[in-house]
Amino acid sequence: MIEDTHASYWANYSGGYQTRGSFMTVVKSMIDDIHHWYHNRGFNVLSTGENLRAVHVYDSIVVL
Repeated sequence: MIEDTHASYWANYSGGYQTRGSFMTVVKSMIDDIHHWYHNRGFNVLSTGENLRAVHVYDSIVVL
């Protein structure tokens, strides 16, 4: 469980809306990875590709 994910949108934490490399952008890539059966783009986050089964996103909290 990761908390305070809202900071990924703040510029003073090197974040922002859809900023490449921010934690929330990585989470979105993880969601694509768990759906790899339905596309041919490969894995974005190699360590999660075949190990991660679910991503739950709440206000300022992500549960993997």
